[in-house]
Amino acid sequence: MIIDFIKDVGMALVWLFLGYLVGERSARKDKKDD
Repeated sequence: MIIDFIKDVGMALVWLFLGYLVGERSARKDKKDD
């Protein structure tokens, strides 16, 4: 059960990190377009 919990937390952090990168790219593109 502990291993499954660690996997769930790890995946959550990965998705949050990917979402952060995508947000940063979008923000940069918006600034360049402006």
